[in-house]
Amino acid sequence: MPPITNIARICENVRASPALPNQRDDVFTVVTLPVIPPPPASQRPYILIPRLPNFTCTFVREIQTIKAAAVLLVALPNSNHRILKLFPPPRPSRPWDPLLRESTGYASQRRLRPLLPRLDRNHLAAPAAAGVSRRAFKQHKHLRGLQIDFIPNATTLMATPDRLVEHPALVDAVIAGQERIHEAGVLHQDTLPRNIMVNAHDRGWWIDFGSALSTATQSIDLRQFEAEREAMWALLLQDVVRSARE
Repeated sequence: MPPITNIARICENVRASPALPNQRDDVFTVVTLPVIPPPPASQRPYILIPRLPNFTCTFVREIQTIKAAAVLLVALPNSNHRILKLFPPPRPSRPWDPLLRESTGYASQRRLRPLLPRLDRNHLAAPAAAGVSRRAFKQHKHLRGLQIDFIPNATTLMATPDRLVEHPALVDAVIAGQERIHEAGVLHQDTLPRNIMVNAHDRGWWIDFGSALSTATQSIDLRQFEAEREAMWALLLQDVVRSARE
């Protein structure tokens, strides 16, 4: 089955409860965003997707934190797990806004139910593990988040390259998933094994659209899609598979 992209949602009014003992729930505040009327349908480059108001979650664990984003595993009130990807506010010195690119990439594929949230910095302060990257996030008064479906029992191709050797059809499936993304007008621009998740049933998901471009917002030379696909073929067959066999 061709890899699919995660169904993502940008959340607003986020309130997080700490998973650690002896923490106070009341230190996590709800931040309400102003309501901005959407543009008419005729002026939108992609469909308008319903928002998720009053989002609440419980911190489970920190997956990864880098300068561009912090990735957390959280639990919803119904106990289902989700990925909450937090982004710092955009800066004039940054060449692009990763949240804007990622949310546009998902929306272009019609797999996004977005909201732009503003998360109180205490959301990270109490539960998250200590680390330099996390402390950098704490300096921001507000953070923005993207809720993404959690893929249980899955790992990246970078962590398990031997999967491509054991299941050669997975290479075709990965490329087929990339073609579906291209058909939606999205150029991923970070096509590395670390951004492809595969579960125990050899089903794959393309993730991390923080560098992506979309024809919904700008013009993209069609040759760039072809070049990205060819580069992915070469990477998988000549690099990843060959290294896994050695």
